[in-house]
Amino acid sequence: MRFGQQAEESVAMFLENQGYKILERNYRTRWAEIDIIASCKSTPNDQDISSIDTLVFIEVKARNSTRYGLPAEAVSLSKQKKITSAALHYIRERKVVDTRIRFDVMTLLFQNGKYQMEIIPNAFYAI
Repeated sequence: MRFGQQAEESVAMFLENQGYKILERNYRTRWAEIDIIASCKSTPNDQDISSIDTLVFIEVKARNSTRYGLPAEAVSLSKQKKITSAALHYIRERKVVDTRIRFDVMTLLFQNGKYQMEIIPNAFYAI
């Protein structure tokens, strides 16, 4: 299994352990790919404890080193636009309505024989 696939597999397992439900992996359109599409329960604010479903589009970025920058730095504005376009396609195709959506970035840095993971919720907004 290649490095990127291993990273995505690790992220999917991590997200499932955190209560996410994986809906799609490697969702492709003509223009872009979304690594993971998941749903999760979220609490909108501290005052309202009722949970709501959120549709989460997750970009996974993994690196073996920081030689070329941190993983999150690879999610450029151009990449964000492509992910947004693919997400809109998914929403139309699946007829998703009245659902909160979010764009997260999950970073993995492989150091000292293990992954250091960080999830960046609401990493960017639809562009």
